[in-house]
Amino acid sequence: MAAYQELEIEQGTDWDDELLLVDANGDPVDLTGYTARCDFKRRIEDAAALISLTTGNGRIVITPLTGSVLRSLTSAETANIEFRNALHDLILISASGIVVRICSGPVTVSPQITVQ
Repeated sequence: MAAYQELEIEQGTDWDDELLLVDANGDPVDLTGYTARCDFKRRIEDAAALISLTTGNGRIVITPLTGSVLRSLTSAETANIEFRNALHDLILISASGIVVRICSGPVTVSPQITVQ
């Protein structure tokens, strides 16, 4: 079962969120060969994502032997966010095609007041 995770993004700042995946013994999960996707959408049923983070577009970085999955956006990217509330989930895809949802939940964007 996917973990519930609330995300907050401060508009106009660099944002990252690192998840460290461990097994029942507390050892890092080996993520060798995995890719990942994370979409932000207003509603679950929306076809298009507001933001799409993937290992392919460099917005998700997996460090296989430490079990680390790092999602990130630059300050320029967060400055352009036009929504205040959304939903997200994060899936991992193994080299053999097995898909696992790691987490999901709401996303809140705190509006930028001071502009650089």
